[in-house]
Amino acid sequence: PGAGRVLDALMGAATDGRPLDIAADDSGDAVAAAAIILSLASRLGIPAAGPSDGLFGAAPPIDPLRVEIGPRGVAIPDISGAPLLVPRRGLSISGTALAVVAAAARAGAIDYPSDFVAFDLETTGRDPWADEILEIGAVKYIGRTEAGTHSTFVRPSGPVPEEIVGMTGIDDGMVRDAPPPSEAVRGFMEFCGGLPLVAHNAPFDVAFLRRQAALRLGTRAGTAAEDTLPLSRWLYPEAPGHRLGDMARLLGVPIESWHRAAHDARTAGRIYLALTDRGAGELRALRVLECLDLAALGTIASGLALDGENEILVKRGMKAMTMGFRLAGCSRAPRMERPPPPRGVAEMLLSLDDRLKRRAALHALAGVVTRS
Repeated sequence: PGAGRVLDALMGAATDGRPLDIAADDSGDAVAAAAIILSLASRLGIPAAGPSDGLFGAAPPIDPLRVEIGPRGVAIPDISGAPLLVPRRGLSISGTALAVVAAAARAGAIDYPSDFVAFDLETTGRDPWADEILEIGAVKYIGRTEAGTHSTFVRPSGPVPEEIVGMTGIDDGMVRDAPPPSEAVRGFMEFCGGLPLVAHNAPFDVAFLRRQAALRLGTRAGTAAEDTLPLSRWLYPEAPGHRLGDMARLLGVPIESWHRAAHDARTAGRIYLALTDRGAGELRALRVLECLDLAALGTIASGLALDGENEILVKRGMKAMTMGFRLAGCSRAPRMERPPPPRGVAEMLLSLDDRLKRRAALHALAGVVTRS
């Protein structure tokens, strides 16, 4: 019941366009719980305290919804001053926050969107910190029906690497007169119009978008994207492969061309439709599993006995983190823009502007837990 009441308050904030204001104590458990609530807020479309209009823009001037996270659990003070509370009752604080996510999944509040933009990028390499976008392709779906397309080359700062030319067919002549990154990214976001994004292996593409938005436009990109890769792993665990081509062949999705952004975007959109048709209610469980890694690390950091529900959270969450999301040996951890002292693990985890940074922050928390 407590989780349902907190969910109702969050849903009200989503309807009113109220941003979220989270106050958490400085324990690892509370920090993980705050990250889970922030992730849920993003799914519900609740604006962040900063940029929130699609990928760019300022939050509306509306009083924020206050969420307090600490030893008692997850609380939202209501108008009368009596808090709506999800109490801990022996469960870790992050496990308590996960109960709110589970309530949202059961209520269908975070089902997969039917209006979205499937997109794909071709790039000069695989490192969003050092490489650049070469091409952006996108297909808009309204009511699960294709409603428009967008495609543009992007002019890089140097020659296209030979390996990329061989893979994509995009050469220097094709991008010489293309728009610069700032214009291309801005045009893409205007096409999206604030709709949710969909991609296959979404963290890769979103990391490039966010990096370019920060470098070229001086703005912070804050929208998450639905990722068809974990959807395919969840629904087809025995499939021989889960790359875009593997899933297209398995699902009978037509393949137009490889390694060109517009074609790959359309393929990703069709795979997303096929997976969400196939999974329906079953995929609601994945919404909860997406936060299990955070719940596991928060539970470890709580210092509580790892038995009962807490034991389940840790066992299942660590498995999801190291296997389902390929966290082991996270290559991005050394590249994180680490906050200066005295900021630390808490601020890293609370900065959920991209999944790569979040996973790297989890590595940092895991190290702290191991040493304690």
